[in-house]
Amino acid sequence: MAMTLGSAGINLGTTRMVADVMGRFCPVSDGREIEDTHEGEACRFAIRKVLRKCIGYSLVCGVGAGVLLFSAAPWIGSVWLNDGRTVLSLRVLALTLAPISVCACLGGYFTAVRRVAKTAAVGIGVQFLRIGFCAYLLTLWLPEGVEMTCLALVLGGALSELCGLILTVGAYLIDCRQHLLAKKREDGDMGGADSTKKLLGITV
Repeated sequence: MAMTLGSAGINLGTTRMVADVMGRFCPVSDGREIEDTHEGEACRFAIRKVLRKCIGYSLVCGVGAGVLLFSAAPWIGSVWLNDGRTVLSLRVLALTLAPISVCACLGGYFTAVRRVAKTAAVGIGVQFLRIGFCAYLLTLWLPEGVEMTCLALVLGGALSELCGLILTVGAYLIDCRQHLLAKKREDGDMGGADSTKKLLGITV
């Protein structure tokens, strides 16, 4: 539930927003490469402007859900789950919600521009890291009991999500340099002045 609230449809929202800008305003040469024209440069700026809004939205939702879960962890653990040993794991899980949300946002961008191989590669790498982190932590903490075993699994996932965020941001920065750089700044909101309203309409 916390992950659903934290990501809040941002993957689909980013895909829709970026694809809408590209489909309506971007001159493309082969279905994905933006042409080096005046309109193409303006379109690159429009995509980056939309992405900034989407990333901002993902941070607000991810951080907000994380703060909510972190604060409510004692009540959720002791009252809802009826097991106080879950509180520490819930609080660690709360720290992962913002990275998960940002990764979902950037994943939506790669889907929209049809370069999903990058996020797929990151996703596979993250799964291997998750297995490695969890296996290592379990060998250390399994004898300590249920609370530490649960923490090992959650912390292993948290570390892998952090690595996934670093890799995804790195992939986006490389992609941005290759495909979204423009020679000069173009003003204007090609996606429409109500792009924030559109994003909320898709995600909320």
